[in-house]
Amino acid sequence: MKIDIMQEVLENEKYMLNLQEYFHLYPEPSNFEDKTVEKIIEELKTIGIEYVNIEHGGVLAFIKGKNSNRTVLLRADIDALEIEESNTNLIHEKKVVSQKKSACHACGHDGHIAMLLTAGKILYKHQDLINGNIILMFERGEEGTGNYSYLYKYIRDNNIHIDSSYGIHLYAGLESGKVAINTGNVMSGAITINFTIQGEGGHGSRPDEAINPIDCFVAIYNGMATLRTRKVTPFTPFTDVIGKVHSGTAGNIIPNTLEFSGGARVFEMGEALKYKKAFHNMVENTAKAYNCQILSSATLGPMFPVKNDPQCAEMAKNKIGEIIGKDRIVEVDPWMASDCMGYHLALWPGVFSLVGISNPQKGTGAPHHNSKFELDQDVLKYGAASSIAYALFFLESDIDTSKSPYIWKDTMLEMFKVTERKKSWIEVLDS
Repeated sequence: MKIDIMQEVLENEKYMLNLQEYFHLYPEPSNFEDKTVEKIIEELKTIGIEYVNIEHGGVLAFIKGKNSNRTVLLRADIDALEIEESNTNLIHEKKVVSQKKSACHACGHDGHIAMLLTAGKILYKHQDLINGNIILMFERGEEGTGNYSYLYKYIRDNNIHIDSSYGIHLYAGLESGKVAINTGNVMSGAITINFTIQGEGGHGSRPDEAINPIDCFVAIYNGMATLRTRKVTPFTPFTDVIGKVHSGTAGNIIPNTLEFSGGARVFEMGEALKYKKAFHNMVENTAKAYNCQILSSATLGPMFPVKNDPQCAEMAKNKIGEIIGKDRIVEVDPWMASDCMGYHLALWPGVFSLVGISNPQKGTGAPHHNSKFELDQDVLKYGAASSIAYALFFLESDIDTSKSPYIWKDTMLEMFKVTERKKSWIEVLDS
């Protein structure tokens, strides 16, 4: 490789850190990333990279190499969270704090944008040495709003062929400077569960004259333990939870209805679908046994788990290790969070790496989606370098991702239907 990747990144490190601080100062939550997109486009124009701004979806930018036989997609999510940021991390005052009381980058997406723009700048400078094409994807609404459906529609309708995808998530669960490249499982798929059950209200002095939906819910809740052991294989990680229950107005009044919400995290689609069906059956049968009715049910998923293609992961470990140091490359236990990168990797098999940001001396390492969350700026150079390395070395390789064990064989539309994405998301691809 004729490009000194790490040296190029170090020469652009100040540029990258300035971008990260800008995006951190001015965060925008899902569906409201208009100024963020404007800044991304401003940078792409300055660099000279062609782009398309896809309404609701985000930005796709195109770097054309010396041939068009293969294409790699590099992805960054760009939305912030509706959380008020703390002025301190775990032990210190923060250097940069959100200027918006109602939003902050508490998941590292500001760093993701900065790393990808920096990688794009360097790749564009050397496009005549690239053995293929590179697409930069700046994705709106990763935090559960499904905006990638608009990106998928553009890619499908314009017959854009992609061979592999690579993404990064800055990760508070890993030591700063380490880069985790797992073979197989990286992040779980998610099922979300929402039910409303109806009984028959009454006075607490005569429970025999009422049908208490709380009794029904308690039986449902206890039944979840049986589902876990009887319906899900013990050989794959799995968690489930009910995190929200609402019912009643007073301690001596039996309510008419009860609402509950929760979900599950799992790494195997077959197991997830099996659990979801069993959960619905259990709720329906329990409601009947307690003479209750199901007023409403709304479940989404399972989302695709994030899985790295074995060949791509092996190549990434070796080649990225050569660039940033093999001692920095590790494997970690799968992260039980979820990310729509699972969909990207199912369509375009590749790698999702986790770049560690936990530094006890600096006070970084607070959990994601926490007001004290802060990334360690010193690790951004490893993320940017890994993106460049993956793109260049994949395009030089003979890896055939069409034979990946994790590739989705059907259409994008069927992918959304099977995983029960929201109706509005499905309609985007069905138009």
